[in-house]
Amino acid sequence: MVRPGGQLAITTWGPRMFEPGSGAWWAAVSKFRSDLVSTASPWERITTPSAVQKLFTDSGIEDVEIT
Repeated sequence: MVRPGGQLAITTWGPRMFEPGSGAWWAAVSKFRSDLVSTASPWERITTPSAVQKLFTDSGIEDVEIT
C-alpha cells in the first residue's frame, strides 16, 4: 500500500541477468527436484519501463510516473 502522493520503488533487471549461473543452478536442481523448477518467471514480464507501466495500468492504477 502507498498513501496518496506516496512513492513506491521497484527495481527490475533485464532478461537473463543472472546467466549463465541461473541456468546452471536450475539444471542442477532439476536433476533432484524437478518439481521445484518453473519454466516461466513472472519477473520477466517487467523488464522494461513500458512493461512496468502496463502492469500498473492493467491493475487499474493510472496516475503513475515511471523513471
